[in-house]
Amino acid sequence: MPIKIKVKNTTNKAISIPTDEEPVSIAGGKEAEVPIEALRAAEFSEQIAKGSLALPRAALEGLDQDARAAASLAITDVVLRVAPRFLAHNGELEASLANLAALRDRYNELRGATVQLLTSAKDFAAGVATVMQATELLSAVEDDQVAVAEQALEKHLGAKPEDLQKWYLEHKQLEAAYAKAVAARDSTRSVVAQQLDATKTELALAATAFGKADPKKDVGNAVTWG
Repeated sequence: MPIKIKVKNTTNKAISIPTDEEPVSIAGGKEAEVPIEALRAAEFSEQIAKGSLALPRAALEGLDQDARAAASLAITDVVLRVAPRFLAHNGELEASLANLAALRDRYNELRGATVQLLTSAKDFAAGVATVMQATELLSAVEDDQVAVAEQALEKHLGAKPEDLQKWYLEHKQLEAAYAKAVAARDSTRSVVAQQLDATKTELALAATAFGKADPKKDVGNAVTWG
């Protein structure tokens, strides 16, 4: 005589359980006896895994010792087939939650550092503007010397010469002085330009960023849960 155990349908719809003979249909919310070989079917394991079928406390009720031992082995086999997917899922869940928590903590750490940088950027705004102004003054002395030489040349051009030859020699000297001043200025500007062109561009970008820095707008809130 086949060994049978009680199985409960926990859903509100009928479930058909395949057996070696005729399938056993269990109405929604009802119990029925099924042969233990039905427990070996993959479909039975799937229904157990989904919670659609359950083994009630009285599943082995009425079985003698040998039948109970055989039924226990069948149930153990089901448990060992189904349990790994739960354990694997739980392992993935724990790892995912841990990774998410680590990302949250890292985000909050980076956010805190960014807020500090944005806050201190305001303190640098005036300084970077001053430095940019300073770069414009690096050839100021040479610029002044060119202006002086140019004024002298223009003044000499407007003067009425008493001795044309003397005036001509003086004018040539003033032209040479002007040319020398221009050459000195251009040389200084060339050296400064080579040294500072890239820096000035980056300083301008930094000045813009510092001026717009706003911790309240530039980063979101800290991430929290639980």
